[in-house]
Amino acid sequence: MKKLSALLLALVMALSMAACGGNSQTSNPDPSGSGPQDPASEAQEWSLAVVTAENHPMTKACMTFADKVREATDGRINITVYYAGQLGSDPDTCGQVMDGTIEMAFPSVGNMGSFTNLVYAYQLPFMITNWEQYGELSKSQEAADLLDAIGEQLGCKALATWNSGFRHLLSVDAPMDSVSDCNGKKFRVGENDLFIGLFSALGAAPTVISYGEIYTSLQNKVIDALEMDISAVYMEKHYEVAKYLTLTGHFTWPGICLINEDAWNSLSAEDQAAFEQAALDTLDENIAYISQVEEETVALLEEAGVQITDMTEGMYEEFSSTETPVIEKFTSDSLVRAYYEKALSLQ
Repeated sequence: MKKLSALLLALVMALSMAACGGNSQTSNPDPSGSGPQDPASEAQEWSLAVVTAENHPMTKACMTFADKVREATDGRINITVYYAGQLGSDPDTCGQVMDGTIEMAFPSVGNMGSFTNLVYAYQLPFMITNWEQYGELSKSQEAADLLDAIGEQLGCKALATWNSGFRHLLSVDAPMDSVSDCNGKKFRVGENDLFIGLFSALGAAPTVISYGEIYTSLQNKVIDALEMDISAVYMEKHYEVAKYLTLTGHFTWPGICLINEDAWNSLSAEDQAAFEQAALDTLDENIAYISQVEEETVALLEEAGVQITDMTEGMYEEFSSTETPVIEKFTSDSLVRAYYEKALSLQ
């Protein structure tokens, strides 16, 4: 009996030690015994959606930003860029960031009017005249205030704006060298109150057509003309069916880098600073890249037989003065007005 009791006691003690060992491993899985890891130090996988093609300036800006964040965080935050509309249209991806389906998106401001009227500030006509001015404006306090207000209205972090280039007039049958040339012409525009107002003021017939239908609409003369950045004119081969390009540079086509609010707040202060610096550095590289691309693309379009008309001072005065009532209408908000006036002061 004594031997049996001793054996049972030893067995109970062994089971007890095993049980204690199991509980210890569950509560402290770190083999170093130092406790749970800080979430800020763990690797994170983020998504960034953009609708433009892989070689478009907007997509390139997103990829540049992702690389800079990865480098600044030593690979802890890896941002995968989903381009060419893989995750949906601009309004789709904007909504996905707002509801937390994805962490980031880079929608064009021209497609965000249904979310906030503040985005009209970025495309007021003849406000931007060169890339140096645009870069200085984008780094101003007025630009920061506008981004903060947009982010607040959307319930997101509006981090930065990057650009795809100046917009110009492309037409099928004849150059658009004066306001009278635009009268009665069917201009493709995005579904945006500002764009409709701008081309109505020129006496044109603004026609809302989706981006993917532009080529066939020009080819079949469903539309007579459109406004577009020259990178897209070349990449989408619009020049094959519309041979007249007037370099009006009436506004640029930026997008806003949006971050889901919870995702942004989950970052440490150090990582937030890394994101902000990456966005600023991306802006500088984006401007340098666009400047080069625009110059090279004009030469390619000329080689392809496109008739290109430069904007003269007289044309500028005529087009810009025609848009004055539209500008007054869309600068009623104090933040938009401040941004617009800052832009003018830098011309």
